[in-house]
Amino acid sequence: HVRSRRQRQMCIRDRWEYCHFQEGYCIITPDGMAPIHLKAGDIFVVEPGMKGTWEVVETVRKYFVFA
Repeated sequence: HVRSRRQRQMCIRDRWEYCHFQEGYCIITPDGMAPIHLKAGDIFVVEPGMKGTWEVVETVRKYFVFA
């Protein structure tokens, strides 16, 4: 999956998401929490019910799985 232009969007997850960043840089800010900066090599999991913003700073390429 690739997001290629700088953008900031609201996100609400209704299921688990596992992500492994291959390249790029983004900032995820869950509501009420500190920003999480993600770059190539980072692995993270988003839990169902997470609400917040997802800002793509540099083109992102990632592997991901929804469950």
